[in-house]
Amino acid sequence: MRNIDQDVALTAEETVARAAAGDVAAARQVIQSLVATDPAVERPVFRAIITSADPALWKELARWTVAGQWARVHVPAPMGRFPRAVGAVRALAGLARDRAVPAVTRAAADLASASDAVDRRAAAELAHWHPGVLPVEALARLMDDPELAVRVAAARALAELHDPAALPALVHTLDRDDESAVEAEHALIRYGRAATSALLAPLGSEHAHTRWLAARALRAIVDPACARALAERLDDEDAGVRWLAADGLNRLGTDGVKAALDLLARQVPHVWVAEGAYHVLRGEPGLVMARLCEAVTAPERAIEVPLLAQRARAEAGLD
Repeated sequence: MRNIDQDVALTAEETVARAAAGDVAAARQVIQSLVATDPAVERPVFRAIITSADPALWKELARWTVAGQWARVHVPAPMGRFPRAVGAVRALAGLARDRAVPAVTRAAADLASASDAVDRRAAAELAHWHPGVLPVEALARLMDDPELAVRVAAARALAELHDPAALPALVHTLDRDDESAVEAEHALIRYGRAATSALLAPLGSEHAHTRWLAARALRAIVDPACARALAERLDDEDAGVRWLAADGLNRLGTDGVKAALDLLARQVPHVWVAEGAYHVLRGEPGLVMARLCEAVTAPERAIEVPLLAQRARAEAGLD
């Protein structure tokens, strides 16, 4: 004999199944359960969803959570509840048990190849919430999608994979002057030092916004391996790139100081290089270093800088 809880769970499973089949009334009931504050209403639906092996359900859940989809089923709930429902579906994707993983994977694959941009975005969102359900190659294709929202979601999904194979697609997206480029930068920062070498090419891009994003990412990663490349950007024509390069070197400590000194020691610096180098070197100990900092801030003394830089490097034991 079933108890009341089993009856509620069975009802939830039936409702979830109808929602997966496209029943709008059932979909409305599921969403209302997800925004409910009563655990007795909420938990049975959660339980039914995370154990579902039906790809159609995961397709519907993903569609509901992308822009405008809640309104399509006309849920009579306060607008403030919708973010809670979206968060619930994201959590469900992460909590899905082994039984549901094949269903989520199949749903994501079907949505990724759809002609509707809403579906493709839903695929990327599923991959974001449940890393691994779409391969890097599929997400890389979505990074070239004509729709901005799809590219943004795909970048977020790639950030969760931590797979070096994703780096070319993320770096390529830095050339786009939109939100997807910023999301790609955030993803590259999450990859940490594994992304350093991939970021060196865009750091020298002909596009200022690409160089700016690459410099900002390297500044956040703090990898000594990029010290020389950042130093070379101290004479960038874009003031924002120059500032990020100088601050990135500053964060590198001794490695940044050495890179700045090496650059100054090679030739009489341009005024932009001198300004950036001063940001890195000021406050460093040593009498010669102090004289060097004075020289880089006085254009009439620029001729002294290379020799002082060599001596400051020796004084600091950085030769």
